[in-house]
Amino acid sequence: MNVFILTEAGQKVGFGHLSRCSAVYNAFRKRGIKPKMMIRGDEGISRYVQGIDHEIFNWQESFQELLSRVAGADIVFIDSYLASEAMYREVASIVTLVACMDDYKRINYPAGVVINGLSYAPMMKYPKTQGVDYLLGSRYALLRKAFWSVPVKKIPSEIKNIFITFGGSDFLDLTSEAVRLIAQKYPTIKKTVVASRFYKNIEGIKKTADKNTRVVTDASDAEIKRLMSKSDVAVSASGQTLSELAVLGVPGVAICVADNQRRNWSAWTKQGFIPAQPRAESIVKSLEKLQSSAVRAKISKKLRKSVSPLGVLRIVDELIRKASQRKNERKREAKVLALRAAQHSDCRDIWLWRNTHQARSASFQSAPIDYVNHERWFENKTKDSQSILWIAQSGRDKIGHVRYEIDGNKAVISILLNPRYYGMGLGSKVIRMADQKFVNTGKCSCVIHAEIQDHHPASRRAFASAGYRLKERIIKNGKKAGVYQWAI
Repeated sequence: MNVFILTEAGQKVGFGHLSRCSAVYNAFRKRGIKPKMMIRGDEGISRYVQGIDHEIFNWQESFQELLSRVAGADIVFIDSYLASEAMYREVASIVTLVACMDDYKRINYPAGVVINGLSYAPMMKYPKTQGVDYLLGSRYALLRKAFWSVPVKKIPSEIKNIFITFGGSDFLDLTSEAVRLIAQKYPTIKKTVVASRFYKNIEGIKKTADKNTRVVTDASDAEIKRLMSKSDVAVSASGQTLSELAVLGVPGVAICVADNQRRNWSAWTKQGFIPAQPRAESIVKSLEKLQSSAVRAKISKKLRKSVSPLGVLRIVDELIRKASQRKNERKREAKVLALRAAQHSDCRDIWLWRNTHQARSASFQSAPIDYVNHERWFENKTKDSQSILWIAQSGRDKIGHVRYEIDGNKAVISILLNPRYYGMGLGSKVIRMADQKFVNTGKCSCVIHAEIQDHHPASRRAFASAGYRLKERIIKNGKKAGVYQWAI
């Protein structure tokens, strides 16, 4: 399967998306599929995705290039707060299945799968939209690979270790003051602060730390799991880390540090995490509620029951199943095709198909085409008596585009398939149907030619299956090609 994962990460947007997407990537690998991850962010985040096939690429600003690369993919998984609804819809229009991570019903998602692995998701009343399937709740929690197997948590009579983290960037700069007050309150207890290079004030954190406080920067997933597992209580921002602490059964204090964490914070504090305001004094006060081992044991048991460690594997299995199902359904439906004249409502679809990496590599003009120029070209062609533009359709779905350019006693055919239908053997079927209809128009008592580059065997096979044979060899725009002929 051909799978892409699109997300964003960095100091401004945080690392929660990247954490979830890393989990998805590893789940696909577990199932024998190697995705490609594209991340909007700076080069500094590469160290957080070691072992992952990724590219730092601002796919939102270079969206047309993105479309050209993901076209025809089996699954595109998107975890973003920045991508627009139009972007989701255009991706969905050229791939088999789009999977959309959502935390708060951010937009109206296109047909595909919407995933919200947070505990409050089933109560969010997502709209019943045709073609949209939902995977909701902690049964579908997206935990990193290190957390798929977890030990049983032992609750000691006294707190000996405190785990502290404020996420991937701590943009509120809470850590140094929280560490100072926690050290004052609990000087004999060991404290572990997990930070990243994107923290604003690491030196300030180290200065406020006492002799029993250890500051760990840029820890691996396995190291973070180890540090969490050995801790007796935790202090955490309300992102992905709460799910990881919950599956390990670590009771703790939850702080909402951003608006997009508020629902998660509210849900997890109902499940047992102690709520605190984003102030050091509030954090220390909330920690006092966890002194009793009986309280910690009760919270630990409830947290462990609230989240599935294998939720991300469940998600990936469902995506693989749905993508295969949709591909088979489309292949069956495409057995019945019809041809109609291209209309202005087809203009953008044809442009998207033409700008895919596959179509550009097969074209004698391989550069991306600007939409304004394409629209002008399309309008001129639909008015040109020597041009014929058709759309191959199955039900409501567009299968591809066929064009004939008439020049005296010959016509040159070209074809573009909707990337959703790549690899289904439909090219030759569309060509045969179009050629027969073209003959029936009576516009041209001539031969039909197709010009195909040598390095594009898929096109040669499609035209050969439709009855075309090599007539001559040419060089066009510096590219070696053959002229293939179908005699009327």
